[in-house]
Amino acid sequence: MTFDVTLADSFLIDEEGKNFQYDNDGNRFYAKDVLLSIIKCNNIIKKFDEVFYRESDMRLFEVIDKKQTGAFIGAIFISKFCEDTKYIAKNPSQTGSPDLIPSQYLNFEEELNWDQFPYGGIEVKTSCGDLPSKKTQELSIGSPRISFLNNVVWKGHHNEINNLLGLYWDYAPIPSIFAAFYSNELEPSDFTNTVPKEDGGHTTNVCITKASAREKMGKNWVVLPKNEVYLTFFKKKFSVLSI
Repeated sequence: MTFDVTLADSFLIDEEGKNFQYDNDGNRFYAKDVLLSIIKCNNIIKKFDEVFYRESDMRLFEVIDKKQTGAFIGAIFISKFCEDTKYIAKNPSQTGSPDLIPSQYLNFEEELNWDQFPYGGIEVKTSCGDLPSKKTQELSIGSPRISFLNNVVWKGHHNEINNLLGLYWDYAPIPSIFAAFYSNELEPSDFTNTVPKEDGGHTTNVCITKASAREKMGKNWVVLPKNEVYLTFFKKKFSVLSI
């Protein structure tokens, strides 16, 4: 079978021994739900590109830069995941953390601080990997990056991130999600440090996942592609990954 990122049969999932708990009540999400949302997201992105090309004679992702592409993918995935699962909802705050919250709290009578939600949830971040210096300029839009990557890291504006669902995407040649990893055991020490702002804030610099975070997330992988090039890379970089 040809590897196709729009088909569920192109991916692996494994529930055994995985810790997908996301809230203080012990509730968990399921790998099959993540995969379903990934497939829907990949299909939607493909259709977006086809319509954009038909109407403008340009490729959508030659217009949208890489950072915006990651945000675009993440937003579609979050929308589909909420739609498919019902037990997860989008955080009502546009600047809120985490991105996803347990849906039963949406109608909660108690006044809640959505920007620092205290009952759990899932933070979703995307990454297309870490390339060597100047390699980005050498690769054309649509060229797979997997063979050139140094690593996969996820970035945030602070190091107090837990319950992290890390999505990995690549060009196929349309930007598509290839894998998902999760950990609810992350600590501030699993991220690089920020430099506090003079006014006391701590959102100026970007915090990046360290090797310790990658090991926790590799051990707790959610979805992987049935593709030897990608699996070989993930086994090498996520040292505790077992398949």
